Amino acid sequence: MPPRRRQQYTQEGIDQQLQQIHLLDASSSSENLEQLGPIIKQIHANRQQEVYLRNLQGLIEAKDAEIEGICTENYQEFISSISTLFTIKSYTTNLRENIATLDENVGHLGKGLVEKKRTSLQTKKTASNLDETIDTFQACLKLLDVVDRIGDMIKQGRFWSALRSLEDIQTMPLTSLSHTPLYQHILSSLPSLRVQIQNAVTASMKQWLLEIRNVTATGGKVSHGEYGRAYAKVESPT
Repeated sequence: MPPRRRQQYTQEGIDQQLQQIHLLDASSSSENLEQLGPIIKQIHANRQQEVYLRNLQGLIEAKDAEIEGICTENYQEFISSISTLFTIKSYTTNLRENIATLDENVGHLGKGLVEKKRTSLQTKKTASNLDETIDTFQACLKLLDVVDRIGDMIKQGRFWSALRSLEDIQTMPLTSLSHTPLYQHILSSLPSLRVQIQNAVTASMKQWLLEIRNVTATGGKVSHGEYGRAYAKVESPT
């Protein structure tokens, strides 16, 4: 009877055995350790313990190296991801600082625009007040010119025109000039102007009556003399 040929145990063979009993199957939910019994019995029967253990150790080291390689690859990916995260964080920090700086600049610019707007409004208000003052001043000059012309009308004997000008001043529509001290002073002086016109009219009438009386007296004397001479001619013989 020929001797039994011993089974050769290699790393690949051991790996196939363990895969067949699902001991190395990551998808298996059980360890199936009871299936190791026949394998161990066969190893003892063939007296291949040392060979099997040596190759098993080699398989373990190969698996460890494979696992280490996977971990190293994943570690590199992890380090790369961490580096990317730090880069993103740095970019985010810089972006936040830029936004804060931009917000501050916009705030300063907004304050500048508000100040310019306030200055512009104040300038427009000042210009408007200046225009109103100029209009009021021009109205005062016109009013003073009317008052001055009233004095000239009184001197020229144009009493009716002077009275009409006084009425025009009193019936002027209310404007910004109506609230000025000058206008109030002119209004308070109108009664005295009326008195001046009245006195001037009275003096003119008296002068006119005096002139009429003088003319009448002179005319009476002339008429009486002419009548005497005519009567004498009638009475005297021719």
